[in-house]
Amino acid sequence: MELKEKIFETKAMVVDRLATWVDGRVEQLLSGNPKAKVAGKYIRRGVSNMMSREDERINGWIEDVLLFIADENGKFDFEEAFDDMMGIFKSMPEKKFDAGIIRGSVGNGILRFELPDNLLVSMFLGDVGAIKLTEADFLELKDLLTAS
Repeated sequence: MELKEKIFETKAMVVDRLATWVDGRVEQLLSGNPKAKVAGKYIRRGVSNMMSREDERINGWIEDVLLFIADENGKFDFEEAFDDMMGIFKSMPEKKFDAGIIRGSVGNGILRFELPDNLLVSMFLGDVGAIKLTEADFLELKDLLTAS
């Protein structure tokens, strides 16, 4: 099988497992926040709809990443790639980013998405302030991607 076909197959697997992982992060956010449980179905719908709307962009990012992970035989070593990226992620100093409606920071082993301070966010999530993804969260994604 040529690299292009392997990327196509692997990309489908990654998209599916990424959706499972994102759903787990939403569940984690909701489980620790009694106020958010009422709004949970709307949050899940919104995340699902955003992933659907951004499907082309997500697929493009995954395809680009896979080109760098594949070895000369077209094998994808997600375990090695995750270990390398987590090392970089944990050692880099925190840096703020602002991508339009998405703001936050990355570094010191944490990816933080700041939530806007407005009525809608407060109504759905209370005073969460930010959604944080840590090494433990990314290790769950690694486990999903390296499972047979």
